[in-house]
Amino acid sequence: MFLFKKNNEINKMAVFVFVFLIFWKFFILWLLTIQELPSNVPAPIFLDKIIHFSLFGVLSFLIFVFFYLTNNGKFESIMIAFFWSSFYAIFCEYIQSFLPYRNASFFDFLAGMLGAMIILAAAFVKGGIWEHKDKRNPRLLLHICCAGCGVYVSSLLQKNYKIVLYYYNPNMHPKAEYKKRLKEVVRVAKKYKLELILGPHSHDKWLEKIRGMENEPERGIRCEACFRDRLEKTVQVAKKRNFDFFTTTLTVSPHKNFDIIKNIGFDMEKKYGVRFLCQDFKKDGGFQKSIKLSKELDLYRQNYCGCEFSRQVGKPKMKSL
Repeated sequence: MFLFKKNNEINKMAVFVFVFLIFWKFFILWLLTIQELPSNVPAPIFLDKIIHFSLFGVLSFLIFVFFYLTNNGKFESIMIAFFWSSFYAIFCEYIQSFLPYRNASFFDFLAGMLGAMIILAAAFVKGGIWEHKDKRNPRLLLHICCAGCGVYVSSLLQKNYKIVLYYYNPNMHPKAEYKKRLKEVVRVAKKYKLELILGPHSHDKWLEKIRGMENEPERGIRCEACFRDRLEKTVQVAKKRNFDFFTTTLTVSPHKNFDIIKNIGFDMEKKYGVRFLCQDFKKDGGFQKSIKLSKELDLYRQNYCGCEFSRQVGKPKMKSL
């Protein structure tokens, strides 16, 4: 739902904006449909246009902020705000056309849309004012492959970054395993009070992407293609939602090639313009620390990477990742 974050916590700021938005819409409708009191004092020229300009400028701003706070991109939020402001302006003029003491006016509509366009243009240029970025802690989108790796990386990075977890792992098979790991990731998100964004789990599409590589050995080109898919989806979300950095927990595992992940990360940075936090999390005993934290929290630790191909070799040969 719009008023909830991905980890089912209420987005309090979005709730406040939503309530004020509803109030403002009724206020506009009331103001534009009441009967004007007779007066001997002539109204200033263009006063009506200034009122429409202001009313719909504020309305478009509230709609923009609401959708932006509910994890939509800046441009997408602006387009939604302009569409709904236009629709509501037309609706108000349509209602006035049925009132004997009011008249629908095309120029009133244009004044309202001019106010909306100016406010939204300012929002596009100066969006940083309401992005709520913490200057001390840049926003980082952390791709999390599993709770075992994520619990250590989250605890490590939370001191210096405002972290949002992104669970996107279409390679995982079977679906029951995907859900089991997701349940543990939710526990990590709750422990560190982090927002969790869920990516799609389209295993069939993932199989299409690695077609022809099914018989490749572990840590080979199939794994590289899988890393690229997950990192590219992560950076796309990071760009859409205006994150400062993106990275992944994949480098915690000693079974993952850091250089391959590093090169893919910098490729994505160059392609999408979002900075890649390049860090080998297995260094300084990171893998051992992840195991220790997992045991302390009684987290599930799988014995294979995720796909059916790694599962065939994972159970008899590999320790818990």
